[in-house]
Amino acid sequence: MAKTWVFWDINSCPVPKDYDARLVGSSIESALKKAGYCEGDLTITAIGNLNHILQLNPIRLCHTPPG
Repeated sequence: MAKTWVFWDINSCPVPKDYDARLVGSSIESALKKAGYCEGDLTITAIGNLNHILQLNPIRLCHTPPG
């Protein structure tokens, strides 16, 4: 079983304003399953300025300040 790790640049690809941020993890997982990546562990890491993000379960957060 393969391990899949998604690095999400939240600055370049933010959560749309009208989208429930709590659903991002399951949406990414669904897209990966449709693309054939459905076996093994999945780790999603959001990278970027996360000052406005409180929590995105089950997504790991890695804050990088602007600049």
